[in-house]
Amino acid sequence: MNVSTLMEQLADQGIKVWADDGKLKINSPKGLMTAQLQSELASNKAEILEFCSKICCSRRLLRPQQAAWLLSKDSAYKPLAD
Repeated sequence: MNVSTLMEQLADQGIKVWADDGKLKINSPKGLMTAQLQSELASNKAEILEFCSKICCSRRLLRPQQAAWLLSKDSAYKPLAD
């Protein structure tokens, strides 16, 4: 699973993930953070930190439209087929 898909799935579940001084921070509603999700986050930590640095600006998340535009400029971003 690529990082943007993982981040989208986490957001859909209400799980917030962000970078703070090079550390990965997570805020999850009780009971949603499974061992599988923890493992997925740990194994993709470097990529998630890079992803967060691309969509965050001065520790303030961009608006969804701005984030979508920024992701569309990323060569790793692969939009869904029509």
